[in-house]
Amino acid sequence: MVNILTRFSLLLMLCIASMLALSGALVSEYVFGLKPCVLCLYQRIPYVVVIGLGVIGLVYKSKRQLLAMIACGVLLIGTGVAGYHVLVEKKIIIMETSCADTVIMPDSFEAMQAQLMATPNVPCDEPQFYFLGLTMAAWNLLFSTALVGYGWWRIRYGK
Repeated sequence: MVNILTRFSLLLMLCIASMLALSGALVSEYVFGLKPCVLCLYQRIPYVVVIGLGVIGLVYKSKRQLLAMIACGVLLIGTGVAGYHVLVEKKIIIMETSCADTVIMPDSFEAMQAQLMATPNVPCDEPQFYFLGLTMAAWNLLFSTALVGYGWWRIRYGK
């Protein structure tokens, strides 16, 4: 039996896995109503970049190996962000600033009041959801670590 994983390029597999991770985050936000904090949003960026690299790989087939290496590096950065988020959730690292400190200075008191009421304050150190005892950031850490490990293993030992 031919292993189905060897039929696809590594870049395509990383792209599909990134689409799954990103769609899971979007479903949890828009279907289940879980509001992401700033670190949750930062964790989505590497997946978007990997999807973009996958689209580039469709055009430049000769560069897929290089793009897969770049994708693994990007996912490694995402793993670092997810690890940092888990440490913040466990209160091992205390964030110096609030997760919602990206506020533009309003012109009047009424504008400031309206802006404060419209901006949801989702703290990064208080997880909203647990699945099998792990937060979404912890699941993302495991998923992105597995993707990076598998990606580097395929680059090093397989084609």
